[in-house]
Amino acid sequence: MNNKLSYLLVIAAPFLLGPILLSAGEDNKEVAQNETPSLHSEEITKVFMASQLKKTNRLFATGEVLLWKAQQEDLGFAVKSSSKTSIQNGKTKDPKFNWNWGFRVGFGYNIPHDNWDLAGSYTQFRTSTHTVDNASGAGAIFPTWQYSGTGYATQATAHWKMHLQLGDLELGRAIGVAKWLSIRPHIGVRAAWIYQKYDITYSGGTAVPSDTDDVSLRNNFWGIGARFGADSLWGLGKGFSIFSDGAFSLLSGFFNVHQNEHLENGGTTYINVTSHPNTLVTIFDLAMGFQYDRFFSHKKYHLGVKLGYEFNYLFDQNQFMRFISGSPGSFSTSNGDLSLMGVTLGFRFDF
Repeated sequence: MNNKLSYLLVIAAPFLLGPILLSAGEDNKEVAQNETPSLHSEEITKVFMASQLKKTNRLFATGEVLLWKAQQEDLGFAVKSSSKTSIQNGKTKDPKFNWNWGFRVGFGYNIPHDNWDLAGSYTQFRTSTHTVDNASGAGAIFPTWQYSGTGYATQATAHWKMHLQLGDLELGRAIGVAKWLSIRPHIGVRAAWIYQKYDITYSGGTAVPSDTDDVSLRNNFWGIGARFGADSLWGLGKGFSIFSDGAFSLLSGFFNVHQNEHLENGGTTYINVTSHPNTLVTIFDLAMGFQYDRFFSHKKYHLGVKLGYEFNYLFDQNQFMRFISGSPGSFSTSNGDLSLMGVTLGFRFDF
């Protein structure tokens, strides 16, 4: 995890630190020129800022449609080989992750003090995948999650699904840094609920000659913690701009992990174990794309539309346990990371 975290910090640094340093520099400039109107005030900034609205109720609503693909590390459910006695030329079989739809909705208030705003949002995303693999010819499938035996199977089926919910509450301040650039540093709180279910079945061969071995895994996480970052708008003219957003979260929470393995017809149960690890979870959010803003009714209302690509990285979400056959009580966890990425289409309406 340390190498991945260092790598992502390098990528995220321009998103998180650049706008914050720019805002600090702008504040110092205003102090030094307190008797002269700022050259970079919102009155001449050419990108959208809520302070440009006139006679507004200071409320705004947001919504986004998400087309994302989730990928969970270390879910390999079998090794497919051309031999029944060796995996020398084998290939690990992983779930085939799919694109799915999600949404994000929010509501906010532009505080009548120094361009501050308070905003809350809720994100929901569900996805699932179903993968079936059969041994071919003289080959075999070697189970990777089976505790009950050491043989080979002729068929392996894996079904994984995930339900993600994020709740964010943040306090931000929009700053007109330059004529064609605005930034919005923000701090806040994030709560996360992430539910994973992974069901694997093995059948045939010497591993399960006359039955089906069912492996059922549950991996649920709940956490809450601090979130901070910065959003920026880089103006292109005529209402168009490029948005570039970044945020970092550190959540304190716990997992509820349950693992069961049993024969479908024989009724034999090999594993039935629960675990409740407490941990800190790190999350990175990065997004970039194009935005168009327009005012209506003499700047009483504003509508913004954006299209972009978003990347979310959640560390250590895979807490599934792999038990070692023949050594009761011995197991390992991979602490694999969960990533979500894809297209977002959203709007903001100020009224």
